Amino acid sequence: MSTKTLFSLFVAPAKAGSQPSRRGCVSTVAVIWLATLALTSPPASWAQGYNVTLLDFPSAIDTFARGINDRGIVVGGYALPAAPFRGFVYNRAFSDFVVSGSTQDTQAWAINNVGHIVGRFQPDGQDVKGFFYDGTFTTIDFPGATRTEALGINERGQVVGAYSTDATHGFLYSEGTFFAIDVPGSRATFVFDINSSGDLVGVYDDDSRRHGFVYRHGVYEEVSVPGSNETIPTSINEAGEVAGYTTDSGGKTVGFIFSHGAFVFLDLPEANRSTRIFRVNARGQVVGDIDLGIRGFVATPIHGRGAPGS
Repeated sequence: MSTKTLFSLFVAPAKAGSQPSRRGCVSTVAVIWLATLALTSPPASWAQGYNVTLLDFPSAIDTFARGINDRGIVVGGYALPAAPFRGFVYNRAFSDFVVSGSTQDTQAWAINNVGHIVGRFQPDGQDVKGFFYDGTFTTIDFPGATRTEALGINERGQVVGAYSTDATHGFLYSEGTFFAIDVPGSRATFVFDINSSGDLVGVYDDDSRRHGFVYRHGVYEEVSVPGSNETIPTSINEAGEVAGYTTDSGGKTVGFIFSHGAFVFLDLPEANRSTRIFRVNARGQVVGDIDLGIRGFVATPIHGRGAPGS
């Protein structure tokens, strides 16, 4: 049985008439408690506000942030007019980041505290492959796969992601060995992130719909915002806090952080329809994009780290 890829991981090229590039700016926004989702959990105590830096790679028509480490270094990708996607590293200023020989596409997805970076690239005339960067690029290509994407890395250097054959599967790459990951009963599995305890987050499809999950202590647990149409957990930090994005019945997408049994939501005022979180670090900083990659952002809790219970 053939199973299509769960969902596209890259941002579609901008159409004619897209907005011109903008330089990054800093603004402060309040965390929005999304009442339309009719959640039963109260807002967490740290839902007071963020300083938000909007990220716009110079001259780019799209900028999307995907990873952040505890030092606040951000990785992601951008698109120039009529050009392939390229990766970036942002540390108070943008640096270009492209896999050597990647003429089609480079996207950086995660960075750990040592500075090791993982992501995806497409060599000329070949299928999409994952990469690991520690000063030298190493290709991550699941044996027999037609497509491999490296999406998360922890402090132990373990890498997770997804690969495609006749279906989509998650994987763990550790010390040179691949391990396939499939949620029991699923038709497709994607793994987005791993922390140093080996906890995983991702999504899977069954015969009815898409589900978010966290895997810890050998058990799969579903992650679902009450009242939402879809919940996509994309990150888990060292404290076990889970972040991602969720969509309501009206098609509105907001970012979320789930910790200590409570959801907190981030809905940036600059977004028309979509605020997506892709990574949360140990300081409570989150990164993502608005309106499917038009602009990236870094959001830092105003009151210190901002973790629940702090």
